[in-house]
Amino acid sequence: MPAIHQQVLVEKSKLFDEQRLVSKSLDKERGFLCHSHLDKVLAEGILRIFAEHNIDLYIDWKDTTLPDKPNNETVI
Repeated sequence: MPAIHQQVLVEKSKLFDEQRLVSKSLDKERGFLCHSHLDKVLAEGILRIFAEHNIDLYIDWKDTTLPDKPNNETVI
């Protein structure tokens, strides 16, 4: 994938659908995006770009099934 400038990610993040849930489908490529919470806008832009290529990226703060604080189930 070619280098992507931060401004492109910011623009893509504006198009990101906040209601989009984490996909559970097995027919898509999936990955985990590790990032700083300070880069939320850039992370959303990256999510949008990967979604355009039919790849789901998991970001924990977008997962509504996780509790606010880790527990015995989520630390494993």
